[in-house]
Amino acid sequence: MKRLIFSSVFVALWISSFGQQRPNVILMLADDMGYSDIAAFGSEVPTPNIDRLVDRGTSFTQFYNGARCCPTRASLITGLYAHQAGVGYMNQSWNEDGYQGHLDDHARTAAEIMKSNDYSTFMVGKWHVGNIKNHQTPFERGFDRSWWRHARVDYFKRNGIMLDGEDWTTEDQHYYLTDYTGNYILEFIDESVKSEKPFFGYVGWDACHWPLQAKEQYIQEFLETYEVGWDLIRQQRITNQLELGLIDPNWSIPGRDPKAPAWSDLSPADQQKWTRKMATYAAQLKSLDENIGRVLDKLDELGIADNTYVMILFDNGACAEAIGWQEGNLIGGPDSYTSYNLPWANVSNTPFRTYKHFLNEGGISTPFIIAGPRIPNGVTTSAVGHIIDVVPTILDLTKSTFPIEKGVKKLEGQSLVPALKQGATGREWTFWEHEGNRAVRFGDWKLVSRFVHDTIYFRRWHFPGAPRTQEWELYNLKDDRTEMNEVSDENPELVEQMQIKWQEWADRVGALQNITSYDGQELKTK
Repeated sequence: MKRLIFSSVFVALWISSFGQQRPNVILMLADDMGYSDIAAFGSEVPTPNIDRLVDRGTSFTQFYNGARCCPTRASLITGLYAHQAGVGYMNQSWNEDGYQGHLDDHARTAAEIMKSNDYSTFMVGKWHVGNIKNHQTPFERGFDRSWWRHARVDYFKRNGIMLDGEDWTTEDQHYYLTDYTGNYILEFIDESVKSEKPFFGYVGWDACHWPLQAKEQYIQEFLETYEVGWDLIRQQRITNQLELGLIDPNWSIPGRDPKAPAWSDLSPADQQKWTRKMATYAAQLKSLDENIGRVLDKLDELGIADNTYVMILFDNGACAEAIGWQEGNLIGGPDSYTSYNLPWANVSNTPFRTYKHFLNEGGISTPFIIAGPRIPNGVTTSAVGHIIDVVPTILDLTKSTFPIEKGVKKLEGQSLVPALKQGATGREWTFWEHEGNRAVRFGDWKLVSRFVHDTIYFRRWHFPGAPRTQEWELYNLKDDRTEMNEVSDENPELVEQMQIKWQEWADRVGALQNITSYDGQELKTK
């Protein structure tokens, strides 16, 4: 797979008009995957179909999500910061505008926007930004068709799935969630093509979120790969990323997370258990990639691949949560419910520090790949982008307009089309708040603060011994994207300027800081 760094030679590929037929869009979001988990970003797991998108499109290496499933989804489909969209935390209501736990009535989803531009719309997979009780479901927020999950994820059991507005189930003994997600994408594409309208499809893949559950034959394929352990696999990924140009050789690369033991210190029985965990994770990724391939094949079969934009990214960094149980069941099987935990998440996030929930690069960095008409092929760009930019980009690429309605919140993001044409977005400031953690990026500078929570309410999300501080830390990401060299003492005026900007943003969008607990009636902060 040949990849090229962005060059002005690709500007010539930019064509000024589409012709008569408006393009289709498929936006895909994978779950709980780390920066290095796909082959094009350093992984040992073959991902040939995602590679097809890489070869056909442009890959952003400095793209950011919202550090967690719900906030990312809210921003991604509204073009707003998560707090503006009503989902600053998760799907619990905290009686604050920025923390309603579901989409805000004054935000417009991409589906609602595209329907107003005469597009057909469909949604498949994980929704997680509203439910039937609060009338914030896919079929109530602009999607013509939807097959979506609203209960706890399970890959072999049919948990809480709805087809449009009705409960759905199947007696298929070969049911596997990722495959059925693929089935319904194909079905809805066929329906959309018959409608003779261009379509917008949004896919929330559950993979590779825990529980670790995969087809046994796929797990077997990866057991030998991971018998060598996380230390060697992580070093292999670092080597691959250096060769791909994703790591600057001048950066300091953090070693193994100190909370993860050396592989050689584990007993043979523990090594076997941990090997199977990562093999199952890789097997889930194999199924995801296969189903992405089915979608791409369908577009080819229907003759619409050259008129369809396909985008893919991840909702947060790798997940280090120690979740689940085995109860004597084989890891990866239908009756097992576990995660791959911090040591393997450390590998997934190579070369970055920390994980999902936190706002270091490991928690918020995602590959973003966009392929389709007029997109430069096989190009890698370091232009900075954020999930709030996706909706504006879709509108720009499809020549669609944002509806003018009284009281509707205007888009916060900006189109990435200039980056596709010129290699830069012109973005100066980007902001985050999640669970009291705070961050702001200004050019190459990043200011970040991890928050110490006092109460048991947040304890399940934290990892014993994890370093957390309320102090702001400053990093120069051009020289140190791995955040190993803290330089706030050398730049006090810059730190103050960025703190002020963060607070101005927080006040504007309704982001709170130093959240300690919520008892069901009152949100408590420091």
